[in-house]
Amino acid sequence: MLADAIQRVVDKGYEPNFANNSALIHAAVFGFVKEQTKRGWSEHTNEAEYQEALKIARHFFLRLQEQLQWRPKR
Repeated sequence: MLADAIQRVVDKGYEPNFANNSALIHAAVFGFVKEQTKRGWSEHTNEAEYQEALKIARHFFLRLQEQLQWRPKR
């Protein structure tokens, strides 16, 4: 999931340079929401759209959390 987020940045022609893991996760969540809804966070115009975006973000974050939990430690 995080690899997909990094690839989205590369596909847009940018260098993936995140200051820390929080910045990477932030970009991954908001990028996934935009990918699913076809709108950036501030482009949602009513409460229902924000609630749907929040649901998508929460679902993504929970899947990411589960994936990271079971990842082998280095």
